[in-house]
Amino acid sequence: NAETTAREVNVSGNQRMLSQRITMFSLLLAIGDSDEEVKEVRADLKEDIDLMEEQHNGLMNGSTSLKLPGELSPEVQELFLDPPVLLDKQVGNFISKARIISNTPASKLTIDNSDLRFIVTAASGRLLDSLDEVVTKLEAESNFLHNLQTVLQSITLGLILLAILLDILVIFRPMVRRIREERVELVGAYESERRIASILQKSLVPQEIPKIKGLEIDFYYQSATKEAEVGGDFYDFFKLPDGRWGIVVGDIAGKGIGVAAETARVKYLLRDRAYTGLSPDQVLSSINEALLKQETERFTTLTYGIYDVKTSVFRFTNAGNPYPYFVRDDCFLTITSLPVSVIEKQTYPFKEIKFRKNDTLIMYTDGLVEARVNANLFGEERVRNYVRKNAHLGLKELLIGLADDARTFSGDNLVDDILLLGIRKTK
Repeated sequence: NAETTAREVNVSGNQRMLSQRITMFSLLLAIGDSDEEVKEVRADLKEDIDLMEEQHNGLMNGSTSLKLPGELSPEVQELFLDPPVLLDKQVGNFISKARIISNTPASKLTIDNSDLRFIVTAASGRLLDSLDEVVTKLEAESNFLHNLQTVLQSITLGLILLAILLDILVIFRPMVRRIREERVELVGAYESERRIASILQKSLVPQEIPKIKGLEIDFYYQSATKEAEVGGDFYDFFKLPDGRWGIVVGDIAGKGIGVAAETARVKYLLRDRAYTGLSPDQVLSSINEALLKQETERFTTLTYGIYDVKTSVFRFTNAGNPYPYFVRDDCFLTITSLPVSVIEKQTYPFKEIKFRKNDTLIMYTDGLVEARVNANLFGEERVRNYVRKNAHLGLKELLIGLADDARTFSGDNLVDDILLLGIRKTK
């Protein structure tokens, strides 16, 4: 009947929300600061896994406590049991991997853990799409349009909570067994959000700079605010299966926990696509389509390239970031496209440069060139002039000096964070 279908819609929507919560708790477990924090997160993770499994079994087989008969329509059963969706198998695999994570000692759980990568990829891709499809099908079977609208608003709220990441952890208590929505006072929400965002930021930044044969890499980050809020500027480097290296500089508009959540999502999507062997332009195209399907409200600028140790060739593409500056040729590498998650089927042109000994490439976010005093921007020419005069400096010193020059130009009043990443050929 319609009342039962409405409950099925509600439970299916909460399955979607739980998949996002489980993903975020899994991430927190990998980067927890203290034993007490890890213990708390692990308990919340296990509770949500149990709840997701109970709800899923209730939909499939019936549940007295959830008032579910386990009599899904043939059309919905097909989504659960038959190709190409196979949602029952997807949820089972997701829960199985999540349980492995929940039982893995913190000392052995890193952000590059294969089970964690599976969870993040599933929760932001195929599993999320499949849960959407079930909700849509159940919606078509329900005559309770007003109640359905309320449920969909709850689902949307769940996605917003994902986008602002772990507000769920502090502001909301885990959902009770009967799928009742609870109101929780927002006591200490601001400080809690900053604390969690700070913890999450550690997962977005490589713990140490890699040692790459014949290549020096370094970075410098300067916050625009003294409060050091978590911003959207991020970088990453990782070794690909074939021995080449992926190098990333990105920027997501805004600050705070919502940006940290989106940064985590983009970073894991990028690594997942890169590990499959896609070229930089193909990686960005794939990420663009994935983020558009998720209807993210934030756009992301990215510079992503692959450095081949054997050939010293750096192949890269640029989506909305300022042009990288190549010191040897005294030029900005004029390649760009729209940021990701703006329009469908966006293409991303690429360039290749072959490094020689002492060659230096500087990539950066727009906070550098947009440093300003009144209407005057720091701009590319000041970048060029500073690097020309100081190219003899060590790489780290060069990056710090360039950022400081922009801050001084602005009268110590930056309007945006600055992130610089430099690559220098040493042999």
